[in-house]
Amino acid sequence: MTEYISDFQKNLWQKLDAKGLSKVKQELSIGIYSGKNKNYAEEWVRVQEEAIESERESRKESREEESLSISRKALEHSDRANEISEEATSIARAALESSRSANWIAKSAIILSIIMAIKEIIEWYSNN
Repeated sequence: MTEYISDFQKNLWQKLDAKGLSKVKQELSIGIYSGKNKNYAEEWVRVQEEAIESERESRKESREEESLSISRKALEHSDRANEISEEATSIARAALESSRSANWIAKSAIILSIIMAIKEIIEWYSNN
């Protein structure tokens, strides 16, 4: 008899699958099913709702994992950008120091050129 009930339940569930969850819930609410059919239909609804909830949870976990993965990648890119920024700052400081040195050398060269020009003018006037 258990085998018959199993086959009966299997056949009923196939019919319920064809109708769909909302239709079966509607039919349960208006009393279409009774006795074992009602029990099997209620069990089928519970199984379907658990499957839907399980799928929802699975999608939620998948989205959370994807979000976490994206966040990790963003953090990696941010860390790399900070490294590049620090390197650029270091290069800029070195360039500034070189620029200051070059500026000092240029000013010294101008002063020496003026001194040499004055010396040449003095020597020229001394010889004339």
